[in-house]
Amino acid sequence: MDHVPVRATAGQLHAFVKRKKMPTIRGPGIEDEHDFEAFIEFANRVNMDDEQFNSLLRLVEKHVPRIPMYVCTIKKSKVVKNKAKKYFSKRFTVNHIVTNVQLPAEIKVYSRNAKVAKVKMVMSRSKAKGKAKGGAMIISNWMDVVKQNGIRVNDKYVFWFLGSRDGGLKLLVDLV
Repeated sequence: MDHVPVRATAGQLHAFVKRKKMPTIRGPGIEDEHDFEAFIEFANRVNMDDEQFNSLLRLVEKHVPRIPMYVCTIKKSKVVKNKAKKYFSKRFTVNHIVTNVQLPAEIKVYSRNAKVAKVKMVMSRSKAKGKAKGGAMIISNWMDVVKQNGIRVNDKYVFWFLGSRDGGLKLLVDLV
């Protein structure tokens, strides 16, 4: 029976995964990181097949983003009509969004080089134990983005913020 050695190196694990056609798992708490992943922030655990992982690698190598790409697996709460909002982690918001734009802000969203929607982004007011824990969230026109991109539960998406000519940010959304 084929098994992973108890004290496997990252290379041995990668070889085992390739042999077994297992997904590449990335996200918070995952130690095995490639150099290009310094340009990515994972919102949650993201299971990717080899094609998706290589697509993400090519995207980073081609563009070398100034603001890290925000990658996540879409959860049901992000696509429920009349209730869905898109949240960004507090850490990502503080380090990359509010350093480039003052919230609340209107942000243009693009997909496949076409404008999809203009959304309103605000700081979440959610709290835990009396402390603010929320990051930025899109509160208007998110469902337009969902519909235009055909976003479904368990899809893996890249959210990439770029500086815009008017001094704010624009958001590119794409399937991994």
